[in-house]
Amino acid sequence: MNERDALYFLKGELKLAQKVSCLIPESERSNHLDHIDALIYAIKAMERYRTEQYENEELLKELNEFTKREHKAEEVFIFDVILCNNDVDRDGDMFCDSAIYELANKYKGVTGIFNTKQPYISARIFKTEVIEDPERITETGNVFKEVKAYAYMVRNASNVDFIKDIEAGIKKEVSISCSARKQVCSICGRDMLHDRCVHIKNDDYEGETCRGILTDIQDVYEWSFVTPPVLSHSIKYW
Repeated sequence: MNERDALYFLKGELKLAQKVSCLIPESERSNHLDHIDALIYAIKAMERYRTEQYENEELLKELNEFTKREHKAEEVFIFDVILCNNDVDRDGDMFCDSAIYELANKYKGVTGIFNTKQPYISARIFKTEVIEDPERITETGNVFKEVKAYAYMVRNASNVDFIKDIEAGIKKEVSISCSARKQVCSICGRDMLHDRCVHIKNDDYEGETCRGILTDIQDVYEWSFVTPPVLSHSIKYW
């Protein structure tokens, strides 16, 4: 019996059990209800498993668009990371919403290297998406957005411990490096790099803190695990 047939069978058993509930003696009603609950639990678990399997298959298809040959699931380790968001970082900078979408687009296909010694460990981003959280608002009053990336690395002897650290949540903070053409002052709206802006980042002006709003992303360079991250992102300006 395959998964599809098993799920069909369980749903049939559940429908039958629910129909005959009224015929079950009171002394056996509790056991019968437990049986119904068990069937519902098994059905939900199987549907969740089938959904995860489908999602994993779709991810593997997208992953193989970046490889020279088709890789099987057991050959690669797939994981997701949050690259950046549109809230203020430790430097007093923040990405505007358009920059967030530019970063998501530009980081697809970018490789991260996590060990400069040989043999080095590397992973490649093969999919990105922008996640919005309407219930979370940034310092400047915008809906919180973050760039989520899906990356993969080939399973081999040199990265076994590294993969274990990711799975255990020990390695999870990510730093990125990119270039932005403009750093707009949140107080006056001028380019803090090229215009005559007199405001200083992180200083207060009549109750409003000056921030540098990064826009017009030109290029992305790398991403890497850092513990702990000094900055949420490293920016170079044009």
